[in-house]
Amino acid sequence: MYWQVYLHRTVLSAEHMLTLILRRAKYLTKNNVSLFSPPSLFRFLENDFDKQSFISDPNILDRFCELDDSDIFCAMKDWRHHEDKVLSTLSARLLDRKLFRIELRSEPFTDLEVNERVKTISDFWGLNPDEASYFVSNDTIENRAYTPNGILIKFKDGSIVDFAEASDHLYLKHLTRPVVKSFLCYPKDITAPKR
Repeated sequence: MYWQVYLHRTVLSAEHMLTLILRRAKYLTKNNVSLFSPPSLFRFLENDFDKQSFISDPNILDRFCELDDSDIFCAMKDWRHHEDKVLSTLSARLLDRKLFRIELRSEPFTDLEVNERVKTISDFWGLNPDEASYFVSNDTIENRAYTPNGILIKFKDGSIVDFAEASDHLYLKHLTRPVVKSFLCYPKDITAPKR
């Protein structure tokens, strides 16, 4: 189910496009470029909160929990008309569901492959390499079919046993082994270089 739903190519593409949009918005905000954003979002664009910030100040977590998709969509609707070509293009593409192509494979993508996509985008749209890098996302995803002690079964005698141990048909070793895939995400209208 993870590979078919949560880690589906469409979900991954949209998620990483949103990450790229927010990264660009944060960059612009930090560089004093005027951007519309609801106060609930602006707080996180202008500040760098780390894990320790959330632990030490419960108000930060409370404010983060106030953020929802309407804050992000409201901002993106405005950003699609922003003068920054990177932010406007990314926002418009996500809002219009022009999702990026995503290539998945077992072995990692090389720096050369990633840089080729960035250069192609740079040349195609007349962007500098830093701007073009916002249109390429390269990462890995990992999934385990089962996490030990994720499902516990209580028998009539009161004993509690891990689901995988209770079944004759499941092999815990195979279920808990992570499956890792690398992906490269970029606009569909950019042709991948032939090898």
